[in-house]
Amino acid sequence: MSDFKVLVDKIINDAQEKKQDIVNKARAESDKIVSKKIDEGNEYKDKILKKAQIEGKELKDKIISKCELKIRNNKLKARRKVLDEVFSKALEELLNLNEEKFKGYVVNTLNKLNVSGEYFLLIPDKYSNIVDNLTSEVNTQVKNNFKVIGIKPSDNLKGGFILEKDGVFINYSFDVLVNSIRDDIEFEVSNLLFN
Repeated sequence: MSDFKVLVDKIINDAQEKKQDIVNKARAESDKIVSKKIDEGNEYKDKILKKAQIEGKELKDKIISKCELKIRNNKLKARRKVLDEVFSKALEELLNLNEEKFKGYVVNTLNKLNVSGEYFLLIPDKYSNIVDNLTSEVNTQVKNNFKVIGIKPSDNLKGGFILEKDGVFINYSFDVLVNSIRDDIEFEVSNLLFN
């Protein structure tokens, strides 16, 4: 029996060794699988973090760009409002010229126009009491054979004047002049005000 016991002990020892070997291999295999899954998880985590960083930066840049655009638009609106007020104030001052300044404006403008011939002159109704005086000054001070054959006060004209000859009108009303020169000088006025 002792041989039998030795044989059983050997079988048990071999089984124990085999079991330990199988357990060790299983542990190594499971460690490999776990390590591989951890590496895959870390790679996936890194990809997600990198993607999140890129998307976060893009989102941040979009938000900043949108805010900068909004600020720029608000600045432009504010500048536009100031320019509108400046030109409106200028027009208001022109519309409120006293009679002497108005006569001077008409005479100087007609001299600069270099027009000749006989014209009717339309002026704002508020200057109707200086018609005779204005006719005299224009006809004596304006050069180039220019002559006013009549002045017509108009309640439609707020400021400036209009020349009329044979149904053709030359408009020098202040609102038209301010609007036409605004395009030309708006950039310069903007630079003076905001730089």
